[in-house]
Amino acid sequence: MAEVLEPGVVIKPQMDKDQAISWIWHLYGLKATNVKELNSYDDRNFFFKIDPDESKIDNEFLSKEDFEHGLNLKVTNSLDSKDLPFNEAQIGMMLHLHQSGMEVPVPIKNKAGDFWSLEELQSERR
Repeated sequence: MAEVLEPGVVIKPQMDKDQAISWIWHLYGLKATNVKELNSYDDRNFFFKIDPDESKIDNEFLSKEDFEHGLNLKVTNSLDSKDLPFNEAQIGMMLHLHQSGMEVPVPIKNKAGDFWSLEELQSERR
């Protein structure tokens, strides 16, 4: 059974474009030239244009063809990020559909060679 949230509980990741740019570099080894936050309900999604210079790619698992049209970074909300099998199933489904010839977003590997990573956001308490 799904967890019921209390009114006022915020599960959407609290991060901005600058943090997303930092994550693209530290997790994927890619230098962003432009970033735009996309609309989403309870996740954060960012669209990046990446510097196409191969010398600025610090990720042995990627080449510039992997992101020539840009890439999306999905930061899953604090509730769904706890369901690792669900996240792995989403990635597996996208890879399967892509390998079957469908035009779908294709997951790319981070610097650790994984399609996802569990990160902790630093909250700013005031």
